[in-house]
Amino acid sequence: GEEEGRLYIYELGVYLSELAYAGELKEAGKIMDILEGIWQENKEKFKGFCNAYYISSTLSAEYYTHAGPNAFILSGMADYIYSTQAQDRIPLLLAVGDYLLSLQDNDSSHGNSYGALRMDPESKIFSTENNISARAVLKKLYELLKLLGHPQAEKYKVAYGKIEQWLKKARNPANNYFYAGYSEADNKWDDKFATDVG
Repeated sequence: GEEEGRLYIYELGVYLSELAYAGELKEAGKIMDILEGIWQENKEKFKGFCNAYYISSTLSAEYYTHAGPNAFILSGMADYIYSTQAQDRIPLLLAVGDYLLSLQDNDSSHGNSYGALRMDPESKIFSTENNISARAVLKKLYELLKLLGHPQAEKYKVAYGKIEQWLKKARNPANNYFYAGYSEADNKWDDKFATDVG
């Protein structure tokens, strides 16, 4: 995941999951410590992890906080917590989960964007790829929190259910493949073939 000294958060999420599945929990715990540190520094104004960080300093290398990469890191954290039952890590898990929920369009009058997550707080793009990633991890988060008897589990079930409904709209009926996404600014589906989710 290293490019010009950068570490991309989605790759770190995949690596964290691999460590958890392999039982390399001490190494995974070190990554969780780094993520916890980044979160604690910005806890009051936390709006997701940046897409990339410099390896040498953990300073932001990309200031975008896209839904997709945050879904990947959330997935890795959920796998770690499932493997360790580390209850003290749940506040960090919920912070990222709630960031994803903050991106969801809950206004049913919006039609084509209702239920989907925008790319980031400032974006008017609803990416199909990002929403597929978010749907998977919000379901995983719901199942983990339900297993742990956590009172906030249900809201994640509601959120991923809305994304599932949106994904049905995001499929191009003429060609039976996914649109790349939806633009709120143009009120149009991006009908390019979404090669990563088709």
